[in-house]
Amino acid sequence: MKFVTTDFSVRCIRETEKGDEEVASFDINIDQVAPHVAAVLFPTEVEELEAWLRARSELQEHLTERPDELNLIDVLPSLLNEASQVLQEHGKIDLRVKNELKSNIAQLSKELDKLAVISEPKPETIEDLGKAELIKAKLDVIKSCLTDADLD
Repeated sequence: MKFVTTDFSVRCIRETEKGDEEVASFDINIDQVAPHVAAVLFPTEVEELEAWLRARSELQEHLTERPDELNLIDVLPSLLNEASQVLQEHGKIDLRVKNELKSNIAQLSKELDKLAVISEPKPETIEDLGKAELIKAKLDVIKSCLTDADLD
């Protein structure tokens, strides 16, 4: 069973030999297993969903307690990886964008070389969400910060 968030819902997807099958979905703002969802999931899947919801809640709390800048830095490696894959697949890029990227990456590299390295504590259940959902959660926090900044 895997759980995938969209803008407005959480999709419960059962992985079978025949492929993935969405068996239920519910509003993304609900933080407990809804009765209509529990009715179609196996007991072990309900337990998985409960654990996933707890992990998501802990992550959201962790992210909102951190400064926005740290959340941005934390998601940057994933964004750079995605950008690299897109460049490989696309095979071309606007010259201005290429030059800006090269310049900004060089500056970032210089700044990274100056920094001390620490190990920041993270919620233990963070890995229960899966990599894609973790990145989505971080990006949602950053998006809300940028939206709030636009309102100021």
